[in-house]
Amino acid sequence: MFGLLSANLGIAPLVNALDHFNAINSSLVLCRVRGYTLQVTAMCFRYTLILMCVDRYALCSSRAAIRAFCRPQIAYRSIGIVIIFWMIMSIHFLIWENIENNLCSLYGLYAQIIGFYSLILTGTIPILS
Repeated sequence: MFGLLSANLGIAPLVNALDHFNAINSSLVLCRVRGYTLQVTAMCFRYTLILMCVDRYALCSSRAAIRAFCRPQIAYRSIGIVIIFWMIMSIHFLIWENIENNLCSLYGLYAQIIGFYSLILTGTIPILS
């Protein structure tokens, strides 16, 4: 679900902008909301994949105490926590994303910081999990 939403929000406006007016590059509100939504859906997609792997591990465990974690209630609660966590952690996109030269993107020192942030949260932590 998160992957489909992320792909639609990321690709559809780009394809539409090929021969139509691109409102995202002219409206700061749309620019920031799109960046925020893309970040939240992308991170939720990655971290729900991690949760699915943990759930499968719990299901296949020979220890009953670990198998007890493989319940729908725990899965629903975990997904809810992931969604709320990334909605809070991604608020900075609503503040710092900007339009320069008719292009909605991240600029300056913030762009460099977000590069390291993304590297750690999307590249390192999921692999270590």
